[in-house]
Amino acid sequence: MSKFWEKITQLFKEAEQSSASNPVLHEVMTFSKNFKEDYDFWCNTLVLRKLVNWLSDQYSLYVVNPDAPLNTLDFLDGQSTKGFVIHFQQMGYSTRDTQFFAYWLKEKIKTLPYRLQIADRRTFAGDSNSVETIERFYIKPNKKIIPGEKIDQYFGNISIELTLKNEAPDQLFLKSTVYPDRIYNEGYGLEALMQHIL
Repeated sequence: MSKFWEKITQLFKEAEQSSASNPVLHEVMTFSKNFKEDYDFWCNTLVLRKLVNWLSDQYSLYVVNPDAPLNTLDFLDGQSTKGFVIHFQQMGYSTRDTQFFAYWLKEKIKTLPYRLQIADRRTFAGDSNSVETIERFYIKPNKKIIPGEKIDQYFGNISIELTLKNEAPDQLFLKSTVYPDRIYNEGYGLEALMQHIL
């Protein structure tokens, strides 16, 4: 077998053995001028308003009855982890709409004293012969250190992850994780996070 075919065979083996932690492709996400122009246009469409209104309505239902099942959304309200998961595969939104929504969430968080730490994309073999891609924004609070005072952590570290299966939207996680360390002020809760987003 020629070296060329050996390399191709090896590439397919690596793809089959890939996972989220060991992706076939791992790249930094960059956003072109065209992306930003399309995003700015999208922000003025009914799609964004519909998503924000829907998320607000679902959160209101969750506040009234946290144990009521929500078909396309789950809220996370643990001791150190807050946020939500949207199950887009059941909602009919386009890949571009969900990518813009993830970007919009990142921009909303960055209106607080936060900085973008990582924007990356990982592609790997998923279950049932699917190809999965996770597009992630990892955002951290700016730490203002004043000697003798605790550091304000706001919502802690925030991760926004959009999962695509075979290039179609699957789910979007927005998860904040607070620091349990005593050098930090207590992190804000889910209610404050949702108020900021909505």
